[in-house]
Amino acid sequence: MRKILVLEDQEVINTRLREVLMEIDTVSQVDGVRSLGEAYEKIRKEGYSLFFVDIDLPDGSGYDFIRSLREMDAYRWTWVVVMTALCESDEQILEAFNRYGCTRYFRKPFRPEEARETARTLLGMEVVRSKKPLLRIVRKNMERYFNQEDIVYVETNNKNTWIHMVGQSYNIGRFSLTKIGKELDGHHFQRIHRSFIVNTRFVESVTRTHQGTQVVMEGCKEEIPVGSMYKAPVRSGRTP
Repeated sequence: MRKILVLEDQEVINTRLREVLMEIDTVSQVDGVRSLGEAYEKIRKEGYSLFFVDIDLPDGSGYDFIRSLREMDAYRWTWVVVMTALCESDEQILEAFNRYGCTRYFRKPFRPEEARETARTLLGMEVVRSKKPLLRIVRKNMERYFNQEDIVYVETNNKNTWIHMVGQSYNIGRFSLTKIGKELDGHHFQRIHRSFIVNTRFVESVTRTHQGTQVVMEGCKEEIPVGSMYKAPVRSGRTP
């Protein structure tokens, strides 16, 4: 059973949202808070599968709360639905919406029943497995899939793990590179350093000098070093 947190300072909206969200048969608990302080207190004590977050709050911005969620391993990928009555353009909302990895937004006023159906859809959503191989990252309250064909390389840096995709990079928090390597297609991915796994299909060139071996990945400015412990030749899956 799932838990939902509603962060909304208007009591009438908060109460009505909680009522309709409790009508979802897979939901066991809906908590309502009216300030950032209360919200932070709740997430320290409870685990939630979905958040409804108002942006204009008495003690700050809902975006600050969402940013804090994204910095926590437990909530890095949890569904977040934004609610706003601010006079922002759609472009401004969408920019912030995408920056913080939100799922959907509602402009006030909106029908609470719309929120209920959105929540029902999100909580019941299953990842449709394509025929392409996927990398599955699972943590508490978070499950995310990455198309392996679009992963350029995976990197650990300052206790964080980054998945560098074609056109975008994702910080998935602290995660074992060895564990990720076991999930990747061994025909196309190669561990070349304690901090790097590369997709050989994106290897553009390999340079060997007296200082060591460097790999250049397609579309990447910085070279990736090959660790001294990784003696196997770096493969290239590029088609001439």
